[in-house]
Amino acid sequence: MEKEQPESDFSHQLGERLCAIRKRAKLSLRAVARKIARESKTYYTLLHRLERGKIARPSITLIAKYLAACGATFSDILEVLNTVTTPASEPAIKATPAIQAASEDLAEPLRTEVRQIDQRLTRLKPEESLKQRLNRIRRMTKNRILRTLLEDTLYDIITSEQAKGIEYEKLARLCQYGRKIFAIHLRTRTRPERRMRLLELERDRIKGLNLPEEGVATVEDAIRELYHELKKQGLLDEELKQLPIPPSLKNIPLPAPVRAEKRLLLDRQRVRIEREREKAGAGIAIFLEMNKELKLENLDNRLRGWAMDFINRLFNTAVRFDSAPEQRQRQLSQLVENSQHPDLASRLLDLFEKTYPRYRHLALPDKTQPQEKP
Repeated sequence: MEKEQPESDFSHQLGERLCAIRKRAKLSLRAVARKIARESKTYYTLLHRLERGKIARPSITLIAKYLAACGATFSDILEVLNTVTTPASEPAIKATPAIQAASEDLAEPLRTEVRQIDQRLTRLKPEESLKQRLNRIRRMTKNRILRTLLEDTLYDIITSEQAKGIEYEKLARLCQYGRKIFAIHLRTRTRPERRMRLLELERDRIKGLNLPEEGVATVEDAIRELYHELKKQGLLDEELKQLPIPPSLKNIPLPAPVRAEKRLLLDRQRVRIEREREKAGAGIAIFLEMNKELKLENLDNRLRGWAMDFINRLFNTAVRFDSAPEQRQRQLSQLVENSQHPDLASRLLDLFEKTYPRYRHLALPDKTQPQEKP
């Protein structure tokens, strides 16, 4: 019976195969990194580790991006993938008993991460004492919590009512300013006079960025309040006696913190996608209602295609000029006048004006005007 292939062997074989694919495409590693992302510096290091077999479990997404950048597909690495046998279940994480006990109260995924760090440090630094390793893990945990709380604070600021009229670029600058002054607070815990000087220098530095004064003041107040709260909870102490998890966070998952401005951008993208879906759903519903009356499938292919396109133009025009009823009516009438089939276009417009009010709330979810029930 064949033995299962060690994970490290798979990583090295995969790395060698990917490197061969890149050389076959006559690309440098930096060129591949640039193809994957504009910020190629980070990706260059990641891809270098991937080719050297230093990543034990590379993600499918990373491999797919690498292959796409080289003009290859998964079929080019099928031999390597077929040599892997997946065990029935993942082995339990064997952390040091002291770490096992200290991380028992942590919420997932932080608990698993702490134990994985201990496992990795045990392998990489066998000469390091348990006390040193425990202190290292405590510092890493503390930094994760500080970053998470900082990003949550900044996110609350840039998603508040006061920030709604501020451009995204300026919100991102405010977040950068918040991180900078938070770092100043941490570095100058025992030197308040130096803290004041550094904060004044940082405030002078951002004067040329045209950031709203109210936003700057809000960030400064929030960071100051966060710092004092962390100090009160003992999270800023140098001598950590236990994993620094305040009671309020013990049952809260602490994934890798996402920058506040990126969270805001992702939220906006989700809202936009959801609105587009609702709008598309309204368009389909209107088309189906009108098709019941007209039975477009009975028309010849050319005329049916024209009718479908015309209904779509009616819908987009109505949505675009929804806030100006008179202008909307003029635009819709103009579409009929300029159409290739005026009679059919006029009939389509009559049906559309009867159907659109019933589905308008789907196409324009932000409108608060009362809608007719379908």
